[in-house]
Amino acid sequence: MKLKAFVKVAMISIIKQFPIFVFVFMVFPIALGVIMSYILSDSFTQPSNIKPIMITIKDEDNSKASKTLIEFFNSNEMKKIIEIKEDGEKIKLEILIPNGYENSLMSLKEFNIEINEKDSGTKRSSTIISGLLDKYNEEISYQYLIKRNIDNKDISQQEKEELFQNINNEIKSVYSASLIEGSIIKTRKNFTSYEYYSITFLGFLFIMLIMTLASSQYIETEIGISRRIMSTAITRTEYFNYGLVSIYIMAVIFNLLYVFGYRVMGLSFKGSIPLLILITFVQSILVTAVTGFFMAFFKKKSGTIVMNTLLIYQIVAGGMFMSQDSIRDNVFLRTLGKYSPDVLINKAYKNFLIYNSLESTKLYLCLIIIVAILFYIVSLIKVRIKWGNE
Repeated sequence: MKLKAFVKVAMISIIKQFPIFVFVFMVFPIALGVIMSYILSDSFTQPSNIKPIMITIKDEDNSKASKTLIEFFNSNEMKKIIEIKEDGEKIKLEILIPNGYENSLMSLKEFNIEINEKDSGTKRSSTIISGLLDKYNEEISYQYLIKRNIDNKDISQQEKEELFQNINNEIKSVYSASLIEGSIIKTRKNFTSYEYYSITFLGFLFIMLIMTLASSQYIETEIGISRRIMSTAITRTEYFNYGLVSIYIMAVIFNLLYVFGYRVMGLSFKGSIPLLILITFVQSILVTAVTGFFMAFFKKKSGTIVMNTLLIYQIVAGGMFMSQDSIRDNVFLRTLGKYSPDVLINKAYKNFLIYNSLESTKLYLCLIIIVAILFYIVSLIKVRIKWGNE
């Protein structure tokens, strides 16, 4: 019954101030994001305009295995993401197949295929090609291993060949297709300016939500509501937990307003609606836990200072008012971005936009939940020891 009363008060507050909440958590951040997207739209390359990666291949092994690798790069599927050029033309990467490549594959030994960057700004292309090579060589090594195991079986030569062919065809149809498809997605998928800033301004929304929800608790304490509630038959832990449930409901509603505001306009967050809602729910858990941490450890003055500092850091580290290129080319800003308060949320939404699958987002969702649990446990310990003016 106590929890029901807390939730009822929270819902009444949301209903009464709903127009204000819509403006603060949907209209205002989306308007800022759209303005930034429009101003800097020219700095974003559209997926249809992305050119294949230009490479050249040097074969120092001249074996059957090295020639098969070159044939793989010349396949129709691979031509969607790379283009092989002769040495001396404008190329981005040089792939060097070393002497002993085939022997290393057959003996399942480690080896390195060198990828030399011939042009500045080819790090991403190099990473994509490196990933393709690793997967390809892994598949070929599996084939050699399978063949070796089949050769050791006590069956006829014809049965050995048929068994190997069947297994090999299954590996090729599933494994090769998936690795090429994955690389095509990584190469072709570039965020539009609207998608990029919709995620960037999530960091702003993240801090704003914490500030708003924590401030409501500070106000309750200032005007004596907390003291009056605590004078009733309710423990500190119950009061704290019931308050977090109310905060979680508010966080979910405000986050949904933002992401579905973009989605309804057709600008961002397209994809699976259940997955989008799941990410929003998990994101709101972290908002709630961090808000609880501020409630437990900080009074109004010190809490406001820390939250404003975090907001400024998020604006700089998150690149809210900077172009994508200026961040990519600045080592300092890239480093700051790795430690921004919303980094896990940011990565979860980026993978949602790129892959639109639970598999690609589950790691970050799990990490968000773990971080939230840690914040909650620390806050709960503090509340049980001492809280507020006690």
